[in-house]
Amino acid sequence: MKTIEILSHKNRIIKDISLPTVARANLISNTIFINPNYSIDALEEGLFHEILENIKYYCELDLEHNILSMLSSVLYDTLKRNNLLKEIINFEGGKGGI
Repeated sequence: MKTIEILSHKNRIIKDISLPTVARANLISNTIFINPNYSIDALEEGLFHEILENIKYYCELDLEHNILSMLSSVLYDTLKRNNLLKEIINFEGGKGGI
């Protein structure tokens, strides 16, 4: 299990192959679930989106989900295309050598 800190909140990242999507956050338990059966790009983008969901929750931001989704997608793509992401996920197993 890996943990990340988001605004002083420790969040666990847990693999869950039964998850019907690439990633999902439980904001109450500070847990982000990811399905390792997706490609590395999908996992990175999914995790990035869930991190932004956490920031929205912790900062009580009034953002609709579609706006947050667009922001996370564009920001992730910008960081990825410009080689500004070094390592987002480092789990064993799964597709893409995760």
